[in-house]
Amino acid sequence: MVSLKQKEDYFFSTFKEINHILKKYEIKAWVDAGILLKHYRKQNIFPSSDIDFGIKSRDLKNIMHFVNNLKAKNYEVTTLGNSPLLFEGLSIQKIFSNNFVINIDIYVYYSVKNFFCRPNMHKPLKQDYFSVFLFILLNKFNKLKLNGIISNFNLLNYIFSKIILILSWIYFRFAQTTQFAIPFECLNELIAVEKNDNNFLIPKNTKEYIIWRYGPKWKIPNKNWRLTDGNMVFLNNLKLFWGYYTKAKKFKIITIKTKVGRPGKNSIFKFSKKEVIKIKKSKIKSHLY
Repeated sequence: MVSLKQKEDYFFSTFKEINHILKKYEIKAWVDAGILLKHYRKQNIFPSSDIDFGIKSRDLKNIMHFVNNLKAKNYEVTTLGNSPLLFEGLSIQKIFSNNFVINIDIYVYYSVKNFFCRPNMHKPLKQDYFSVFLFILLNKFNKLKLNGIISNFNLLNYIFSKIILILSWIYFRFAQTTQFAIPFECLNELIAVEKNDNNFLIPKNTKEYIIWRYGPKWKIPNKNWRLTDGNMVFLNNLKLFWGYYTKAKKFKIITIKTKVGRPGKNSIFKFSKKEVIKIKKSKIKSHLY
């Protein structure tokens, strides 16, 4: 059994190691999401369900060197959404025991007009059954293509590749996903800070970013926080990102064995009817299209 003190030590050593390897390959990653919020509130960032980093798409050029380094250090690494292309980011795990795992997510932000956007391809709007069906179908074909039998036959492999490309095009054109848009000035500049013997990057305009992301009541911890409390979420197809997707690096995906360490909770991506109405009123889409 891993003690609380050991968990804390593992958490901070993992955070420091990931941050160091990102720097080694000149990937300008900033501390993001819940970890950033806790840091700015001057709370202890441990315990946290995840260690979150954000990177800009231009910093993907060295990402596979980073991935290979992690694998050599016994990290489990796959893509967010288990896509065979490194488009949305990385889902990483360090397993310390059967009952203690540290989860690290690295999200890719794409520059679109005056925003940095996260397309969230793996988050189709749950109320849109067509979008959900397309995503499940695309996922199944991706998994089948990885099957040893198919990959060993050139013709089958070719056919599956074409089917996946067509399904992906349809999904990007017609499916609705829950996307994030952050104003350019919130993430454009990064600054270095030091905490827990670890030097890491945060957005220079952290306060503006946090207000945009979490809403005006960001100072008060809220276990029932919803995406609609902030301003970043909107619903749309993925047409803007098709060019990025088709140029994304190929990635050999794996099934992450365990989700121990992530707390059970209702998904923040599962919206009520009232929330969907509110999101649809967002003016972000009009700025992007």
